[in-house]
Amino acid sequence: MKSAVSLFHSFLLGSLCLLHAPAGFAGTTESLDSLGTQEQLLDKAHAPVPANTYRVIQKRVIDRDGRLEFDFSGAGMSGGDSYYTTKSLGLQAEYHFSYRWSVGVRHDWFFNDLSPEGQRRFDEAYTAYQAGNMGVSRPDLDWPLSKDIATISFYPLYGKMSWFESTVSYFDVYLLAGGGMMNLSRGQSGLGTAGMGVGMWWTQHLTS
Repeated sequence: MKSAVSLFHSFLLGSLCLLHAPAGFAGTTESLDSLGTQEQLLDKAHAPVPANTYRVIQKRVIDRDGRLEFDFSGAGMSGGDSYYTTKSLGLQAEYHFSYRWSVGVRHDWFFNDLSPEGQRRFDEAYTAYQAGNMGVSRPDLDWPLSKDIATISFYPLYGKMSWFESTVSYFDVYLLAGGGMMNLSRGQSGLGTAGMGVGMWWTQHLTS
């Protein structure tokens, strides 16, 4: 009986302490209550995370230090002489002495054909010559035969690109400068070049 009375007194004393708690403690209790009930806290903790897809950019996958690269090219010329059209086929060797710098040499062959306007002018001149008119004029042409050029390239940017989320290819953005010699039908002429481009690596041994 005595222990029961002591337990009742202890409970009563604890209740009085809570009822007469300091204002600071009461404020803390109210701030905790403002967070929500246990169920609300669980709902916040279990809130769904958006289904984002993440990609990691790692270090360079294709190491080009000390690698020798060979390539070929084909091109059509525009904006030149209106009396003939020119196409070219080229071969190049490129040595990458670091992933930032490379040097290369290129040789191009040129193939020339008369444009419709050029063919018309030559046909008119030939017809007049056949008729005995020796004073007729015809276009004075000097077409390219081949080209030799040395280049240096700098690669400031490197990255990778996802194609329809099925495959990934790597690319380099490069700046290029060089100079060389153009062989023309009437002699030679010096030339210079500068440019910017993107090299796309499809495999360890294939780029475009």
